Amino acid sequence: MYIIPPDLVDFPVHFPVAILKHQSSRHQQLAITLGAELLSKEKLCLLAISSSNTYSESEMSKLALYILSNNNLMTNTSICQWLKALRFVSDVNGVLHLSGELYDPRDGDIDALIDEDLTPSHQFHQYLPALVKLGLKKVIDLPQHLLIQVITHM
Repeated sequence: MYIIPPDLVDFPVHFPVAILKHQSSRHQQLAITLGAELLSKEKLCLLAISSSNTYSESEMSKLALYILSNNNLMTNTSICQWLKALRFVSDVNGVLHLSGELYDPRDGDIDALIDEDLTPSHQFHQYLPALVKLGLKKVIDLPQHLLIQVITHM
């Protein structure tokens, strides 16, 4: 099977499969007529995810940021499940976390109860709505036993 990638100049990692590069839309149409498959951004990301063991941690983070910045990709359940299981969100100290391990810095109660190192670094603040979809927590989500611990240490 021959694959034609979407017209992307900004895809953050190498293509996960062998691809056909076309010179013009006429060449692309000919390749499709001969049986080549034209990939969407979504399919390309899903292929990259399925080949994720071939990418470095840095490349995986770049792919995650690429997906976060594209609302259409964030509607795909498989892509979101992969992001939920990927440690790519850095905290203020640069430590990578799952999105569900950190707290939303926009939460008004956070300053009193949660250390700043349990929030995403400023680099991720533009992606907060997407991170909430991926499990970013609010203080109200803090388990009762941890809330009691926090209060007793104040």
